Amino acid sequence: MGRTKMPQNIETEILTTSGRKCCLCMGIDGDYSEKKGQIAHLDKNNSNHSVSNLAWLCLDHHSAYDSTTSQHKNYRIGEVKLYRDRLVQYLKNNPINNKLTPRLHHDKPYCLYFDGINDLLWIENDEYKNLSEYTISGKFKLYDEKYTGVLLSVDSNNDDSFLYIIYYSIEHPEYPGQIQLKFSTNKKEITTLITVQLNEIKWLDFRIVLSQKKVQFEIGSMSGSSLFSFKKFNFNKIQLGGRMWTNQSANCLSSYFSNFKVFDTSTDSIISDLVFDYGDDYLNSLPKIEGMRLFNGAKIIKLL
Repeated sequence: MGRTKMPQNIETEILTTSGRKCCLCMGIDGDYSEKKGQIAHLDKNNSNHSVSNLAWLCLDHHSAYDSTTSQHKNYRIGEVKLYRDRLVQYLKNNPINNKLTPRLHHDKPYCLYFDGINDLLWIENDEYKNLSEYTISGKFKLYDEKYTGVLLSVDSNNDDSFLYIIYYSIEHPEYPGQIQLKFSTNKKEITTLITVQLNEIKWLDFRIVLSQKKVQFEIGSMSGSSLFSFKKFNFNKIQLGGRMWTNQSANCLSSYFSNFKVFDTSTDSIISDLVFDYGDDYLNSLPKIEGMRLFNGAKIIKLL
């Protein structure tokens, strides 16, 4: 029987319920990232557009599924359907593209760990420059309340000014246990925009909303905002877990991160979306993300 065109409503349902994530990548490799791929007809009948007969597969897995070989046992229809249904159910329970929904549960076993000495994650993306307002969010936990360091910084390659979040040790003489959102100019003038007090070490969600004339900051149940006018609003670089200067000196914070996300606030469209709770397989895929570098051995660890 010849191929017939798939109804648009069926195609849309497969794309949205899968989030363009390959169910075989998820089931076999623990990889939940978006993939370039195709809608596969699992019974190999290209005219059977029943939803139960369809799955979004990456190009490699689609090719492997459709091929025949005598060298090894190929993927079976029941296997693919099982992984597909697990993926769909996971995305229903963990809507990771919804900024208001907690992405992870506290019992997830993996996270990205920074030792607080000189390792950090660097993301550089010129898409950020085109935004009039954008949001940075994530989930982190301090390693020890006795360490001071930069949790995150935001700046531009064309300017020495930068915005940053710094945690002060519980033993700091002036700001014990405080997290402060600051802005430093190229003249080394520092403005403290928002201050919150941490009373205990635990997993905390954070969220920063940046626009030309206002900054909002949320961390756990605490929040603050500041009217602040940026002379140049063209950030394109984010450093997570610390900040490295041009002379290669760094101010890092010993901490854990389970996820991190940047999106266009006006359209709620995601630009950078990193999830660290899938172990080493996910870590190995990170260098494929354009503009992202891991410095000095930041690694995925399993929490006990």
